[in-house]
Amino acid sequence: NEADGFYADRQFVDLYDKVIESSPETVVEINDDFQKLSKILKARKLAIGNLVKKPSIPLALAEALLLIITFPVFIYGWVNHLLPFQLPLYLTRRVKDEIFQTSFLFVLTMLFFPIFYLLQTAVVWMLFANGWIAIGYFVTLPLFAILSWKWKNLFQRTVIDFRKIKLFNSAMATQINRFYNNIIQKTNNLINQ
Repeated sequence: NEADGFYADRQFVDLYDKVIESSPETVVEINDDFQKLSKILKARKLAIGNLVKKPSIPLALAEALLLIITFPVFIYGWVNHLLPFQLPLYLTRRVKDEIFQTSFLFVLTMLFFPIFYLLQTAVVWMLFANGWIAIGYFVTLPLFAILSWKWKNLFQRTVIDFRKIKLFNSAMATQINRFYNNIIQKTNNLINQ
């Protein structure tokens, strides 16, 4: 509900104002630790949110193996959806009004996917001269769109996991943990005041 969201935002702003008034030096310390931690993480293409969950080497290796095994699934989905994904993005970038871009992208995507599915299926039908192959191809398109999207998300998460593993096994690990724990502890102390 919008009213609840507004009320929660208002409470946060009130709490923030009280904290700044009562403990400005602590806020400065938190900000300083946050800036130092952000700088270290940015150099390693990570964000502070990535530190919430510790990386698991066995899980990262299992995910990497799954990515290798399912790579052909991703390629099939990617190749068949390259134009319907990229063309709306390209055309949307030409729209100057940023507020209108999201709606424009949505409409173009909803329009282009069925058109490209039909065009691609027609090409497959002409190439193989077999309606059953064309229908089978058509049926696979939405499924492989979802699977390639999930593959891409898993790939991004796995890359982040390996970056975290490398970071947590480096000389910087102690310093990062200190900054992170200081931020959490000092923020909790301020909230509980």
